[in-house]
Amino acid sequence: MADKQKVNTLATLEAWVEKRRQPFTLNDAAAGTGIAVQDLVNAFDELIGKYYCRVQATSQGDVIYDFGETLRRRNAKTATEIFLEILNWFWKGFQAIYKVCIALVMVVYFVIFVVIIVVAVILASSSSKDEKKGSSLNLNIIGDLFAAIFRFSHITNTVMYVTDAAGYRYPQYQPEPAALNKNKKGFMASVYDFVFGPPRVPVDHLSNEKELAAFLRKNKGVTVGAELQALAGWTTDQMEDFLAAYSAKFHGRLKVTEEGVLYAEFDELLRGKIKTDETQIVYYWDEYEPEYLWTGNDFGRNLVIILMNLFNLIFSFLVLTAEHTILELIVITPAVRLALGWVPFIYSVLFFLIPLVRGVWVLKKQKERHEANMRRRVMKAIFANQAAPKTLEEIERLVNSEPNMEKLSRQTIQHILDNLLLELRGRLEADMSDGKARYVFEQIHNELKTIGVIRRTRTVSYDLGDTILDSGV
Repeated sequence: MADKQKVNTLATLEAWVEKRRQPFTLNDAAAGTGIAVQDLVNAFDELIGKYYCRVQATSQGDVIYDFGETLRRRNAKTATEIFLEILNWFWKGFQAIYKVCIALVMVVYFVIFVVIIVVAVILASSSSKDEKKGSSLNLNIIGDLFAAIFRFSHITNTVMYVTDAAGYRYPQYQPEPAALNKNKKGFMASVYDFVFGPPRVPVDHLSNEKELAAFLRKNKGVTVGAELQALAGWTTDQMEDFLAAYSAKFHGRLKVTEEGVLYAEFDELLRGKIKTDETQIVYYWDEYEPEYLWTGNDFGRNLVIILMNLFNLIFSFLVLTAEHTILELIVITPAVRLALGWVPFIYSVLFFLIPLVRGVWVLKKQKERHEANMRRRVMKAIFANQAAPKTLEEIERLVNSEPNMEKLSRQTIQHILDNLLLELRGRLEADMSDGKARYVFEQIHNELKTIGVIRRTRTVSYDLGDTILDSGV
């Protein structure tokens, strides 16, 4: 009976919220649905876990819930997301198929064409023993190719940190070493990276949840929205939605101080048997995005790959344009024209075309990455000294305080600040005492000051108590 009542409560609340379509408090919901406030608390947790919701606090200590003009499921995907997901599946399938083609065509056809030329040279110079000796073929490169011909993944699980030209340190996979030279990247790995680019270290989709749990365990189980923004770089709207969802998912309680600061308590997360947490707590501005590399190869390796594919392209073109025979050795039949002409020709054209098209995408993503990394630095300056008001000159000095990083111009910093004023709900305020304008992020500043006081006065227990039941006894 209790479960049925719980379902009815959730259904009633969901219908009321869908009809209401405007922000409300818990008391509004109780008055509008006729359900007791205590019964609504649990229903709210389930509803927030199911739909997007923003939470806000008032100066009188009330919490306002905003589900938007219509209920939007958290796991629902937009038409654009579905389309991009389908494209991604096709792209991964194409990559798998084309890597097989690379292994077969890049190596096999290259060897076939080389053998044909060598045989033609040997036949043409059969009258001279010296010329025969001079026609021997160095097979080192071909041997290197065959050492890893059908191994399509050439990265290790080892993640190393590298620094780009602008001074941003980011994680990157360590490539598998070559079979013939442990100090160099494998040749086939270079070939695959030439076409599709080196793989980037993926982002853990639950990293924010795990990081916040570790943060809460180390900080007496309480947090404010400003700390979530410092950990993940969210806008205020994104933070409010995440805080509501996280509170519902992990049995947190939203509270408001007398000064109107909203904070969350997660007492249940503090209780556990494991005392150490392997999850690293890294602030948003210290998590620089990995580069989008075009090939990840050095110039010499790219040159070798280009020449090999160019060789295949030229030879296949000669087969397609030959009328009867090529090198006085191969008779051009329809089967030969298909096998040694069209197939390697189309493959070789795609081999050059794919990285050229991908290069446009790489340039776009690199620009977005650079902008995101610059935003990190400006956001770090904003949060310095508990996000106290600062002038543009003070923020510029903080941003450019790192000696090994690129220097950002005042114009660039000001442009980023203008965007952050909207994203973090700040304002530009003139100080009448000195006539200087300051960037004020009052909500963040108040939250960071308040949470420090709350932690200092908060007493929590991590003790699970004595074991009173053991199923193994």
